[in-house]
Amino acid sequence: MSVVVPVETAKRELDTLLDRLSLGETVTLVDADGHPRALIVQLQSLASHPTESPEEWFAQLDDLAKRIDAAWTSDNR
Repeated sequence: MSVVVPVETAKRELDTLLDRLSLGETVTLVDADGHPRALIVQLQSLASHPTESPEEWFAQLDDLAKRIDAAWTSDNR
């Protein structure tokens, strides 16, 4: 899931938004004019399932960065 949410809505519903996200999914926060202000990325799964080696960790982070980039690019077209 990749969603765009006004900052004011995120202030009221942050816990709900975070609970609905899976690893690497994003929420783009926008101002009243619809301009991007921030990007929230779900990282909880990485923290709760440590990898066995630094190589695995970097591979997971690289994959996550690519998914974030794709979501950010598609949100800002």
